[in-house]
Amino acid sequence: MIDCIEFLQKHFEGKTNLGNVKLCFEYHTPDNAWLDVVILDTDRITILEFKSGRTNDKKTLLEHEEQLDAYCIKMSHANVNVWQRFEQGLKARGFLVYTSEKLRRTEFNKAFVKVCDEFSDVVNDLYGSMDDSLEVEVMDFNPDLDRSTLGAFLEVYKGNVLKGVYIPEEGTKRCIEIIDEGGKDCGAAVNIVFVNGKPGSGKPN
Repeated sequence: MIDCIEFLQKHFEGKTNLGNVKLCFEYHTPDNAWLDVVILDTDRITILEFKSGRTNDKKTLLEHEEQLDAYCIKMSHANVNVWQRFEQGLKARGFLVYTSEKLRRTEFNKAFVKVCDEFSDVVNDLYGSMDDSLEVEVMDFNPDLDRSTLGAFLEVYKGNVLKGVYIPEEGTKRCIEIIDEGGKDCGAAVNIVFVNGKPGSGKPN
């Protein structure tokens, strides 16, 4: 991490216009993902994964690319408020940053790969300060409902199929009642219930 910080200091040095851009090191999500650096500027989340290795193996690069994509999706799911801001234009992007001078002349042909001084392109594209309330939401990673679950719920809610959503922390009895009540309301048997819980907490029971 020291090498990472020194690398960033070098590229941010003298950039007085970036004083309000926030950097978070070793961002840790509740599901145990570790992101090397998260940068927050006006309407964007930039994720950096630092590598000091020398490989440009295609399979390895593909794995790194998939990991970055997964991290970007994960950030859009930080919580419902952040997800809604993504619907309004907030963006996330990821870069693989190689700091080894031995890779300086390596052709990666991948836009998400930055080698040494190529990282300046990322820094020069940063601007402005993220809204304080949004910054707090992004840092407070609490994915109550992910994008797919929330979208499905909204479709059900708009259709007045159920009167509400119950997260079954008090047992399965109330879930059955909700299904029964929903069926009465719409005149048909409805078997939709949203269950939220950690892996292994007994959701299928």
